[in-house]
Amino acid sequence: MPRPDPGQLAAREDVDLAPVLERHPMDLLVSFSAVTHLADSPQLRRQVMTAIDFPSDDMQLFLVVNQLALRGAMRPTMLADAIQTGRSNMTKIAGRLAKEDLAVRIPDPDDDRGVLLALTPKGREIGRALVEYDNAQTARLVDGWSDDDLATFQRLLARFTASLGATLPPATADALGFPRPSDVLAEIAAAK
Repeated sequence: MPRPDPGQLAAREDVDLAPVLERHPMDLLVSFSAVTHLADSPQLRRQVMTAIDFPSDDMQLFLVVNQLALRGAMRPTMLADAIQTGRSNMTKIAGRLAKEDLAVRIPDPDDDRGVLLALTPKGREIGRALVEYDNAQTARLVDGWSDDDLATFQRLLARFTASLGATLPPATADALGFPRPSDVLAEIAAAK
């Protein structure tokens, strides 16, 4: 953004340049914000696409394959919500996925008029590479953690995620891939 004429700028001494949030390294908001911004960054996504040899430079195809690899066949409307695009654009993305032989449309067994997008064998192979890459990166990040620390982190993060999902309308929580709180609580109870 080019700098406007000096008369259009506020006086620097009239503006507080500090963040509103005190940046303490143990603050949950600081931590979650950093993780969210990294996971949502085009740079990281491009890095992963390169690492797994994704067959296209189309970011939206990558995002859909990621969702289908993690969640299985999905309705296009849920995919549109999950990758933050319009539903009409999802039709175009589905066409590009088919052209790349990554996903196909199939009849929705629960809806006589609906369709699902599902990975093709080629799409599943790429999905497996993506999951393996993510698992390897996660293992690298927690390397050296004790079994107890890792189990505690998994339990608390799952519980936090379930609590967050419980604040959302069920359709939104489903579209975003949140686990059902009752499922998480049952897993936590079973692990004790």
